[in-house]
Amino acid sequence: MSNEAECCSSIRILSSILVIFILVGGIFVLMYLRLPQPTDQSVSSSQASASHDLHTAWMSDIRSILSDLSASTSPADIDKMRDKVLALRVAGSDRDTHLQLVLLLGDMERGDVAAFGKIESILGSLE
Repeated sequence: MSNEAECCSSIRILSSILVIFILVGGIFVLMYLRLPQPTDQSVSSSQASASHDLHTAWMSDIRSILSDLSASTSPADIDKMRDKVLALRVAGSDRDTHLQLVLLLGDMERGDVAAFGKIESILGSLE
């Protein structure tokens, strides 16, 4: 019986060790899954570069489109300018300014004299 007792005792010890290894392995797997994944710096820098390029192109296009704008520009010409402005792609950082310009062009088209001064002010503040 002592052989049987030793055998049962050995099996219990091996079973306990096996359970411990499984638990420790499970903990390591869970820790690995919770670690933040490294980000690809080249992707974020290329997105920033694309956003900057879009911003630069937008500013250049806005200045070009609105270069002939004056307080005496006809409503038909203002409408054409507004359509060109609306067709531009806009970076997220320029959305508010873009919307202001579109709305002010609409105001000018409807005869609001003060809108031209506001547009000039916005164009003067563009970097």
